Amino acid sequence: MLVSGSTFTFTCLFTSVPRNANGQSVSDGKFGALGRNTFYGPGFQSVDASLFKTTRITERISTQFRFEVFNIFNLVNWANPVTNFSSGSFGLLTNTRNGGSAPGIGLGEPRNVQLALKVLF
Repeated sequence: MLVSGSTFTFTCLFTSVPRNANGQSVSDGKFGALGRNTFYGPGFQSVDASLFKTTRITERISTQFRFEVFNIFNLVNWANPVTNFSSGSFGLLTNTRNGGSAPGIGLGEPRNVQLALKVLF
C-alpha cells in the first residue's frame, strides 16, 4: 500500500491480466479475487459552531443575531481517489469533496464564517 501526502494507492493489487500465446485473457471474466466494498475512500470530518442572541422588540416581534462558523478547524476532506486505470493519476487524491454547487457553501468546503440578523414575527 502506498500512502503519502495525497496518494491513496494499493499498487500491489493491480497487475496486468495474464494472457495466453494468442493474446487472449486467460481469466474467466473475473478482474480479481477481492470482495465487494473491500476499500473505502478517505473519511469526512467537519466541526461547526454557532452563537445566537435573541432580542425581543415587542410582544410579537424579536430579532436574532447569528454568528456561525462552518468547518471551524479548516479540515481537508478529500474526495475518492481517481479510479480510471488508464489515468496517470490513478489512485491519487486530486479533489476535495463539495456538497453544494456554490463555492464555499456545503459539506467539505474550507472554513466559512457567516453573520446574520433575522427578524422573527
